[in-house]
Amino acid sequence: MSEWGSPGPTYDALAHLQTTITALHQSIEPAAIRSNLLEVFIAVNHAFYGGEWWHDLGVEYQAWEEMDAHPDAAEWFIAARDAIVATAYELCMQAESWAEYDWKAARDDAVGRLVWVSATARTG
Repeated sequence: MSEWGSPGPTYDALAHLQTTITALHQSIEPAAIRSNLLEVFIAVNHAFYGGEWWHDLGVEYQAWEEMDAHPDAAEWFIAARDAIVATAYELCMQAESWAEYDWKAARDDAVGRLVWVSATARTG
């Protein structure tokens, strides 16, 4: 967990985030996609906000949590998964460079992009 003025997210937090993204990427069933997406959001929150939910990320988490993961919507869930996975991997790559400077603005911008892509995928 990072504090302002300290180095960026820890290696362990980023490794865990990458693991959750990989699990999401490998998901095929809508229920598994939704479940693993929620795990990605939890890992993002932990890595970048230390457990206190960033408002927009928390709202997006709740929206996905309440969504019906109906098996007939598999194609839609897979398309949403692919868009979110690409953005989440990009977030991880950016975070690796957030070492010794005030990374708050970069973090919020990158997580904001993830939330935007997720919301766009979710709402069609």
